[in-house]
Amino acid sequence: MESTVSNVLADDIVVEATFDHPPSVVWSALTHGAALSRWLMEADGYHAAAGTRFTLQGTPAGAWGGVIRCKVLALVPDRLLSWSWRGGSLLDTKVSWTLSNAGRGTTVRLVHSGFVMPRDDAARQTLAEGWRQALPRLGAAATAAAPGLLAGGCACGAIRYEIAGSPVGMSDCQCRDCQHRSGTGHGSYLTFASRQGVRLWGEARQWSVTGNGGTVKEHHFCPHCGCPVYLTFPAMPDVFVIHAASLDDPGRYQPQYLLYAMRGHAWDAVDPALPRHETMPPPPAG
Repeated sequence: MESTVSNVLADDIVVEATFDHPPSVVWSALTHGAALSRWLMEADGYHAAAGTRFTLQGTPAGAWGGVIRCKVLALVPDRLLSWSWRGGSLLDTKVSWTLSNAGRGTTVRLVHSGFVMPRDDAARQTLAEGWRQALPRLGAAATAAAPGLLAGGCACGAIRYEIAGSPVGMSDCQCRDCQHRSGTGHGSYLTFASRQGVRLWGEARQWSVTGNGGTVKEHHFCPHCGCPVYLTFPAMPDVFVIHAASLDDPGRYQPQYLLYAMRGHAWDAVDPALPRHETMPPPPAG
């Protein structure tokens, strides 16, 4: 993570930091009350919906009890979040967060504005230092949220995905379609039963083929680098399948079984301990 503190306007606090996490992971650390309480201050009543009023418990100072009264003013998922920020009887300001892609990471830009000078000068100085210290903790909160997320894409980065959830199956397949598409002896896939946790970026090209069992498969690949990234099925619109090698961390792929072993080649060695199906396994009973 890299961070800087600077002013755009003389009275505004601007803090920027770049994290090695996709926007959705950083967004989660910004918009979930439990995560916010861990890296910023104890949050009461917070959830990311426009109009939500909540409080943050800061450090008391003198007659001020440390309570900061906030309201969610605007949000665009994974891109923009703004709150009102009121402390004591006079401080009435605004905090805005902007998220932007930075390679495979995210740049976060915070602007704390609305200070009345010179009246708010002491509060402004305290908050500038506080935000400088808080941003690394935001990065740590994002890191804590990341293990449950699968992210990946094509070789050139034009197609990206993030999936919150676990696959229902991980399989190698030695059918001729997979051999042609991969240019090797088999394809390797993670299958998800629902697209609810899937986010996609970029415009993929598509090629459709009908499998041996009559199922139409739509193969999605990058129009720039040509890498295959994911598959969809018109007859099963909720099902989403990704190529194992498209994962940012391919080591998270752990094959559970082998399909179409009858089409395998002697030179394509797969783990002999994997359960083998000569074609596709029969559907579950019932």
